[in-house]
Amino acid sequence: MKILSLLMFFMLLGFFMIMAGCINQSSQSGPVTPTLTSVASQVTPNAAKTNTPSVVQTPIQTIPSLTKFEQFEKGLNDANIKYVSSSKSAEMIGAEEGKGYEWGVYGESGYGGVELYRFKENSEELKSATKNKSIILKGVGSFPIDAVNANMVIITTFGSTDNTNKEKIMAIFYNLK
Repeated sequence: MKILSLLMFFMLLGFFMIMAGCINQSSQSGPVTPTLTSVASQVTPNAAKTNTPSVVQTPIQTIPSLTKFEQFEKGLNDANIKYVSSSKSAEMIGAEEGKGYEWGVYGESGYGGVELYRFKENSEELKSATKNKSIILKGVGSFPIDAVNANMVIITTFGSTDNTNKEKIMAIFYNLK
């Protein structure tokens, strides 16, 4: 009987201690809302004093935007145009970067290709290409271009029997940001 009485006593004592703690906290300033400092002080005792949380903060990672070449390739893929790409000697025309894209079989219906070149903004070569509608291949001569979009130049070579993709390709080119 004494054991049962002691057990009841400790249970009631524990209950009153819990209730006293709740009453004490609620009488301070209404409902308790944990703050970063209060939570941090529980994790690291000195955090509340220095007002520095012990939580490691990592910077938000930004998704890099696509290059104009990657945008063009995404546009080709979205239009279901299967292509093969290759790098071009951009420095031969004063550009910073160049890529070629081909699809279909040369000489057959559906064949086509383009060359894209990225020039330095406001470069003399870009100004000349825009003004003259051509690029100058050093030591060879000039070649006509189809269009300029910001600092990008496109040269197209579509098969004479099929220009099916030409409108799609030019729309992709003009949508480069």
